[in-house]
Amino acid sequence: NDTLAVLNETERGEDVALAAYRKAAEKDLPTHVRFVVVRQLEGAKRNHDEVKRLRDAARAEASAH
Repeated sequence: NDTLAVLNETERGEDVALAAYRKAAEKDLPTHVRFVVVRQLEGAKRNHDEVKRLRDAARAEASAH
């Protein structure tokens, strides 16, 4: 199932991005930089959750057929 494979790889990429933003958010950053990093971290979390939801739906659809 190509769609499922793409979503699995996309989620893997989102995992890497999320980990990088979490690591950056732990650093001692200037306030204005921290604001940007935290805002992007929140976006990365939303993206990851959406990709995971789509992947789970594609997985369920593939197993139903």
